[in-house]
Amino acid sequence: LGYFNELGLDASFVAYPSGGPQVKAAVESNAWDVGGAGVVPNILGWSKSPGLETIGITNDESATNALVASADGVARWSKVKESQTLGEGVQMIITPNSTGQFAAEACLKHFNITYNPDENFLYTPGQSAVMAGMSDLGVANYGSLWAPNTFNFVENNDKAQVICNGTTADAPIPGGMMVRKEFGEKQPKLVAKVLAGWLRGINYMLDPDYHDDTIMRLRKFYAFPISDRAIEIEFKRPLYDVKQQLKMMELRSDGTSKLGEWFQRSVDFMLRQRTLSSAPDPEVYINDKYMKMVYEDDYLRE
Repeated sequence: LGYFNELGLDASFVAYPSGGPQVKAAVESNAWDVGGAGVVPNILGWSKSPGLETIGITNDESATNALVASADGVARWSKVKESQTLGEGVQMIITPNSTGQFAAEACLKHFNITYNPDENFLYTPGQSAVMAGMSDLGVANYGSLWAPNTFNFVENNDKAQVICNGTTADAPIPGGMMVRKEFGEKQPKLVAKVLAGWLRGINYMLDPDYHDDTIMRLRKFYAFPISDRAIEIEFKRPLYDVKQQLKMMELRSDGTSKLGEWFQRSVDFMLRQRTLSSAPDPEVYINDKYMKMVYEDDYLRE
């Protein structure tokens, strides 16, 4: 919270098991004002009333949202690929309306594997239950996980493997910074300060002089042993400073932005899943106003 304190902000963090409950808490009870979540929860937030807006990019999560297999799933995988179907008796456990689900289904599409959600998918609201379903309970062969759960499961379950991730499946999975639209309209300067504090954290992580300290803080944050290999993967996540953020949100000649293009892939997925009844235009809900306020203020841009 140090960077927020520097900017005179009295900030507190609230954690949720996944993005769906997080969006619900913001919309139904104003439980938080500015927050980060995956691309799918961001889009869910757009579709609610009063809604949320996407005001920045937390990171590129494509490589750490994955289709993961238990030891039994690994043993079955060659047969699944050969038959090109999950088939009867093969179960995948999923956190619904999540980037994990988007990545897992993109992976199945990448391998041309057909499936029946009603028969092959088990849904659970939290990642702990996904991991338990593939290990202790043994009810699923495959699951949708994101970091750090991806590392935690594979490193603590013999012969478990990451089968495919968003990068493998050419499925961009940006994390988005969100604001409750009503809050932003009433407190635009406050929202810009929150973004500035968060961007100072991004700049800290990007600075090679602080690499060792950042690793130490990451290990402490995860609260369970994490391997050097997992740390290496985590530090390959693309992060974006304020200039890069604005470039990603800049409208091109065709009226779309790079970030909007990435979000559109998830909109299409959510329409197929009938999570959305109509297609929101990403450019309507991606708002670069607050990022521009940061960039145009010498102190906030530090």
